[in-house]
Amino acid sequence: MPSDNSGTWWRRIMSRLTSRRQSRPSAQTAGQDDRDLVLSLSPSRIPSWRQLKYLPRLLSGRERLAIRFFGTAAVLSLLVLLGHFVWRHLTVLPNDGGSYTEGIVGTPQYLNPVLARPFSADLEINHLLFRGLVRLDDNLRVVPDVAKSVEVSADGKTYTVKIRADARWSDGQPLTVDDVRYTYETVANPAYQSPLQSLYQNVKVSAPDSQTVVFTLPAANEPFRAALTLGLLPAKLWQDQSPQTFSLGELNVKPVSNGPFRFQSVTKDRNGNIKEFALVRNKSFAGARPRLDKITIKVYPDMFSALDALKSNAIDSLGGIDRDNLAKVQKYRRLTPFALSQLTGVFFNQKTNAALKAKEVRQALAMAVDRSALVRQTFGGVGRPADGPLLPDQPGYAADIKRFGLDLTQANVLLDQAGWKRGDNGWRSKGNQALSFTLTTVDDPSYAAAAQALAAGWKNIGAQVVVKTVTPDRIQKDVIQPRQYEALVFGQIANADGDPFALWHSSQQSGAGFALAVAYIKKVDQDLEAAQKATDQQTHDAALRDFQAVIADEVPAIILVQTEYIYAHERSLRGWPSDRLVAPANRFDAVASWYVKTRWGWK
Repeated sequence: MPSDNSGTWWRRIMSRLTSRRQSRPSAQTAGQDDRDLVLSLSPSRIPSWRQLKYLPRLLSGRERLAIRFFGTAAVLSLLVLLGHFVWRHLTVLPNDGGSYTEGIVGTPQYLNPVLARPFSADLEINHLLFRGLVRLDDNLRVVPDVAKSVEVSADGKTYTVKIRADARWSDGQPLTVDDVRYTYETVANPAYQSPLQSLYQNVKVSAPDSQTVVFTLPAANEPFRAALTLGLLPAKLWQDQSPQTFSLGELNVKPVSNGPFRFQSVTKDRNGNIKEFALVRNKSFAGARPRLDKITIKVYPDMFSALDALKSNAIDSLGGIDRDNLAKVQKYRRLTPFALSQLTGVFFNQKTNAALKAKEVRQALAMAVDRSALVRQTFGGVGRPADGPLLPDQPGYAADIKRFGLDLTQANVLLDQAGWKRGDNGWRSKGNQALSFTLTTVDDPSYAAAAQALAAGWKNIGAQVVVKTVTPDRIQKDVIQPRQYEALVFGQIANADGDPFALWHSSQQSGAGFALAVAYIKKVDQDLEAAQKATDQQTHDAALRDFQAVIADEVPAIILVQTEYIYAHERSLRGWPSDRLVAPANRFDAVASWYVKTRWGWK
């Protein structure tokens, strides 16, 4: 019986197969059956990751290539969008830490703001170590520093200063009103021989309470506010020094200070000459905390040795790059130009040369100067032509005053009419007085080249000029302070507020005074005094306008160029907020914002 059942089963299967061959379903019916089968196995219409791995087996070669192309494009697009987002929202930010080494040319003697002279290595380092009652901000405006506030009386004669309670010295001791009073009384005392004495003479200082200092002036003097930038000294450490020992004390080299950096160490050579200062962040500084940990100052006797040190990476930065070295230095350092409140000119000493006392001679010399050519050829394009005692952005500047420009024909006519006749040798004279003088300048490539160019130009009008150069370390002591020159090519740095009194008043023409044009012009003195006493801007500007007109006519000096200061530095050193400076040393006023390290952060 079983065999019968088996046969029946086999016949039944064969019958079904034969039936399917005879009636094969259509492709549409078969596809529907497949879909029904798939859906019966997985109710979800979205394939799982396990199912998707079989997808390549179902695709043709062209379909696989298309998917790869569009997939790659989608990934790249996503990366571009992500990169764009990061680029817009992620930035490089300053970070704390690190150090750098600065090269300075000169012979440091006094890390002491009372004794530091302009244009000296001392002044550069002092700006790192000391701070005054006020400082200059990024726009060269006077703002409080150690002072919390400064109030000026209605008559302009009284300045009341409140000092910060958190101000301290680098040894941790509090800065007091006694320190302020001692500093200003010392600088004003002629016995201490401060080069700044004339700015503070006749100023009375008092301290009515522990947080207040009052300055009383003999007359209104609006620019005195800027004079409060003078760095302060700790009275307890200095008050026992007599005028005779003041410049000899060890504190002049190893100071206690109140600036963003403090003294750490000094290195000297066998002869006792200072070679290096190490300065570190002053943790007691009341202002913005510096980002740098340390600054090393290396001292060099001349620019040539400093440039060699820069090239060999012995130093990271060097200021005052001259025109002859711009192209060379640019190959291995970044160059940043700063516009200075400094005017370079030819300053005449009418007391040492009779020919220069003649106004027509000075006017003719001015008409024989090509300022644009000087800037281009001798200063290497560093700077801009200037022809007056004030800068265009200074209060009271008058652009419409007529000044003597290049005109060789008129210069010769002027001298002929004044009786300065040419001899057979081409040089001019008037009676027994020859039109000749010595032109002195500092031994610097740009200044020396400018002096030679001036002498060559003045030869065209019959003036015989001999050029004399003096080394930077001797120019102040041997030439400027004793006023031992007939004509001088040099630079004058304007005060922070642009007040020209200290640079042009006759009282400043000797000793430590800053006036380089030696001549008594009564109207100039009157105008400068009127500008200082003015209590309103209109009166102030009117006095300075008249001052500029007198200078333009009398020509006690020929202003040549507004100086630019070229600072060479490592690319990693950044952070200065402005490209304008009063003087080169002022670049350190914002040293707290300098940095060499960076980090990524979100905007």
